[in-house]
Amino acid sequence: MSRLVLHIDRLVLRGIDPKDAEALVSALQEELQRQLGTNGEADALAALRGIVGRSRIKAPPLRIARSAPPETLGRALVGPILRGVKS
Repeated sequence: MSRLVLHIDRLVLRGIDPKDAEALVSALQEELQRQLGTNGEADALAALRGIVGRSRIKAPPLRIARSAPPETLGRALVGPILRGVKS
């Protein structure tokens, strides 16, 4: 079994209250683990193989209601991040 390690060095989120950052990051991590785990390890590795050596992945924009809690935003970010990886 291989181990998959994904590092996100910088995540730019404009308009997010700094006090919400920890909850947002926690939800993001949990959702990434869930989505990459449900596809199976081979699928996750195949999806991420194309980013080796890339210094930047630009995810498509995400629009979400201002009133959404940080956990909702963290979970919602996973889709655009994974689409950015696959493009």
